[in-house]
Amino acid sequence: MEVVRIVLGVVLLVVTAALAVQLWKGRWLFLIAKPDKTKKGTFYPEGTHKSGQCVSWVMVACFAVIATLIAYQMGILSGSDLFAQAATILSNIALVAYCVVLVWAVFSSQKGKEGSFRERFDGGSYRVLILLLGTCVLLTVIGLLFV
Repeated sequence: MEVVRIVLGVVLLVVTAALAVQLWKGRWLFLIAKPDKTKKGTFYPEGTHKSGQCVSWVMVACFAVIATLIAYQMGILSGSDLFAQAATILSNIALVAYCVVLVWAVFSSQKGKEGSFRERFDGGSYRVLILLLGTCVLLTVIGLLFV
């Protein structure tokens, strides 16, 4: 079961890393905003790229939490109490950082010159909130799995 946990953790590391990179570069913005399709192409509302970068920082923090949980599991498997304790401390720090970045991402996407969050995304604002809520659920499930 321990090996399955580590493999699942590595798969989730790859997924969160891919999300972070793609959102930072401006790709996969359909995950956080509804695109406007016209004859000239697909366009996203103003501020979507900045919101994508904020969400990518949340993914980086999520990556850190998952990585430290994997390190904790590896410390348990190797029988090294010192390594497991260090991983636990780092995991707690990463979890606090995740919470801070999550709150920052929610509030930074709500302010700006373009108006409120809901006005900027014209009814598609639920997408970024669902993505952020999904990271919370993911970390809860992973936390329960690694305990």
